[in-house]
Amino acid sequence: MKELLALNNLQKLVTLSIGQKLIVKKQPPATKALQTGNPAQSANLERKEPEQATTYRSHIVAPGETVFRLSQIYQLSIEEIQKLNKLSDFIIKTGQNIKIPHK
Repeated sequence: MKELLALNNLQKLVTLSIGQKLIVKKQPPATKALQTGNPAQSANLERKEPEQATTYRSHIVAPGETVFRLSQIYQLSIEEIQKLNKLSDFIIKTGQNIKIPHK
């Protein structure tokens, strides 16, 4: 918790707003060749775009909702929802908390 507060320059626990973005982990440090600026070493390294940390939202299952319906609402595959929430089948229950990635 302290690291999360520090990464986001928050002094204490605060109420978050819908849509507010938080940093959840630090990026790994650059490779030594890139840090030193040595062109001979860095020429052999693949340059990749920095990966975005995935953030998630919570969906509380309403009566009558299905994994299929959630896949349509959030434009995800059924398999993505199952894997992310460790679902062994398509059964979800009213009131169940489902993890959904922000895109």
